Amino acid sequence: VSVPKNSLYRNIVFTHSTSPTPKGYYSPVVHVHNHLTPIHSAYWLSIAADSVPQRLRDKAMLATFTPKGDIEAAGGRFSNGAVKASLREFGDFFIAIDTMPPTIIPLNIHNGKNMGREKAIRFRVADNFSGVASISGTINGKWVLFEYDPKNDLVFYLFDEERLSRGEVHNLMLTVADEMGNSSEFTCHFIW
Repeated sequence: VSVPKNSLYRNIVFTHSTSPTPKGYYSPVVHVHNHLTPIHSAYWLSIAADSVPQRLRDKAMLATFTPKGDIEAAGGRFSNGAVKASLREFGDFFIAIDTMPPTIIPLNIHNGKNMGREKAIRFRVADNFSGVASISGTINGKWVLFEYDPKNDLVFYLFDEERLSRGEVHNLMLTVADEMGNSSEFTCHFIW
């Protein structure tokens, strides 16, 4: 644990302990002080990743418990034998692995659909753990702007007559990646 100077609002008696590894995870739970103590600046936490297999190290990150007891991503990356993250809260942390790619659910398009009456192409995207990091789309091999509304897990492209010709077949490819580099791809052709 590395807390920068002047990060706390007052002096504290810092506490730190560990408890056993939760089933399915890769380190003991590291209890870093108390989650009720506010911290002004981010601090660094490193947890030894001795039990993380070599093949999964690039998918390792820190996780924590929500107030309801669920597990959520806290960020970080594997480096020099440990998983290290910059954190803004004290709490309980452990190493988790994220190998699941995001999901892409088409809302108004499918292969071969005539989209001539639509104003946009819409998808619902979600990631089960580390979160959506990037969204990239092409139509006919050329980049197009897919906008992302994270509050509603919605990705959409507004049709642009300057980029697309009406009444023709177009090829779409949408790629969504999460924070750990897992990615999913949706492809289809449509008429517009």
